[in-house]
Amino acid sequence: MVDFNKLLNDDASPAPINPSDIFHSLPRADTKFDYLRDVQGEVLKAWHTRRTERDIVVKMNTGSGKTLVGLLMLQSLLNEEIGPALYLCPTKQLVEQAFQTALEVGIPAVTDGATTELPHEFLNSESIYVTTFKKLFNGPLGLRYPWFRTGRPCRSVASSLTTPTVAFPSPAIP
Repeated sequence: MVDFNKLLNDDASPAPINPSDIFHSLPRADTKFDYLRDVQGEVLKAWHTRRTERDIVVKMNTGSGKTLVGLLMLQSLLNEEIGPALYLCPTKQLVEQAFQTALEVGIPAVTDGATTELPHEFLNSESIYVTTFKKLFNGPLGLRYPWFRTGRPCRSVASSLTTPTVAFPSPAIP
C-alpha cells in the first residue's frame, strides 16, 4: 500500500549547493557526462569556496567542459535561492549547444522562444536562461527593459566575446 503522507512530507532534503554534489544528483543516465573531469572538479571546488565574491573569472582550455561548469555554477546559485540565472553566449549556435548540454544532464534551462517576453521560468528562478549577448543589450533583458531598472540581482555566466575559452560568473548585474 502507498503511504501518501510520505509523498507529501515537507521534510524533503534541501537541494545541494555544492556544484559537484549537484552534478552527482542529476539524472544524466545514458549521456556522455558520466563523471566530472579533474579540471572541472578543481574549478568547481575553487569557485565554490569563492562563490560570494563578485566578478570571478574562470579560464579553462578548449574542450575542457566550460559549459557544464558554468551551468553547474548557476544551478548552485539557484539551489541556494539566489537568482534568476543567466547564461550568455556570443552566438545562437553556442546558445543551442549550452541549452542542449543543460537538457542532457538534467539542469532546468530555457532559451529564446517565439515571443520577446522573458521566460517565466527564468524570472521565477526555476531555470537558467540561455541566450546571447545581443539579447542582453537589445532584447527583453536590454537596459531599456523595466526589469533591469528594478535593481533585482541576476546571476550570470558568460562566454567571452573574444574567445570561447573563458567564462565570467558574476553575482549580480547592477
